[in-house]
Amino acid sequence: MTVLLTHSFVGLAPPLIDGVPITLHYQTDSFKKLCEWFSTEDRSHLINIHMILPITNMQIALNQLLLSALGTNNKSEAIDIIRRWIWIFKQSSLKNFRIVGFSTDGDPRHMRAMRLVTVFFATLPNIKSNSYTNAFHLKIPKEWNWYFLSDSHLVLWFQDAANVCKKLRNRLLSRTINTLSYMVLSFC
Repeated sequence: MTVLLTHSFVGLAPPLIDGVPITLHYQTDSFKKLCEWFSTEDRSHLINIHMILPITNMQIALNQLLLSALGTNNKSEAIDIIRRWIWIFKQSSLKNFRIVGFSTDGDPRHMRAMRLVTVFFATLPNIKSNSYTNAFHLKIPKEWNWYFLSDSHLVLWFQDAANVCKKLRNRLLSRTINTLSYMVLSFC
C-alpha cells in the first residue's frame, strides 16, 4: 500500500531506533526500488497497536482511541519494547498527557519487558524507569515481606487477562505444540 502524498510504502517492517520505527523509511518514487525492497526487506505480517483509554471522573465510559499502529516482523527484543514505552510516555508528557499504565497480552517479549521495567528480580543498567521525577511512589508496609517490587514506578503494568486466557486455550487445544514445554520456555 502506498501513501500518495509522501510516496511512502507500508507493508514492510520498518527498522527501529531505540524501539521506535523510523517514519517514512520506505519512501521512493522508483518502481525498481520498490521491487527491490519487496524482494530483500522483511515484510510486516503483524501489526502492533497502541490504544489509549482516557480516565475521567465522570460516570460515563469513554471509548478507546488509537494512538499508533505499526507493521512488525515480530523480531523486536524486550529492550526495544521498553524504549518504545518510555518514548511514548515522554512524548505524551510533552503534550500534558499522563500515561498511568501499559497493558499487554501474554507475548514473552512484553512479559520480559514488564519484568525488567518493574525491577522484578532484574535491573537494567542504562534504563532507570523508577528514577523519573513524575514516577509513582508507593508506601509499602514493612510487614509485606512478600512484596518484591520497587516502591517507585514510572507507570503501572497490567496483563490483559482475557488475551492471556485465549492464548492459553489455543495452546492447550493445539495438536502441534507441546503445551508444557511451550509454557515453560515462553513465560519463564
